[in-house]
Amino acid sequence: MTQDAIIEEQNWVMIPISGSVLTLPDNAQRNWLMLLTGIASIAFVNTTGLWTCENFNIYPNWQAAVDYAKQLSKLPSSYKVVFQVQQWAPFITINSAYDLSGNAFSVDHWDILFSPDLGGYGHNIFKGITFRAVRIAKADVYRVGFQITLFGSLGGFASI
Repeated sequence: MTQDAIIEEQNWVMIPISGSVLTLPDNAQRNWLMLLTGIASIAFVNTTGLWTCENFNIYPNWQAAVDYAKQLSKLPSSYKVVFQVQQWAPFITINSAYDLSGNAFSVDHWDILFSPDLGGYGHNIFKGITFRAVRIAKADVYRVGFQITLFGSLGGFASI
């Protein structure tokens, strides 16, 4: 079973990587570096005393960063714009846990989640991240920290 984490805090940075901010039409084809960081709450409580693992998804709000890039690129406000990922580097770590004695916990896998092609808006559209947390005995995990570095471009330039 996969649970959705609840984002408690989030920040973003969006940096143009190539091309001049003031040139069109190349502006729409520019590459961007998006950095999303934050803290998410999860409910990962173990009462069995055995090694347990569970999958979680985090869906950061990336739309504000894309809207910033859209504005900087001087794209019409009526355009639907998404972020098409070319390269990614996610990182998740446990930030808050309650441990009664000698218990263990870890994050042992993470990956990027993509949206399906949205009717011609592009491919590799960023959606979120997924990860697997592992713990033993009565070590309860409550919060994880995340950093997602994405390199890609804006896509989906169609009026809505």
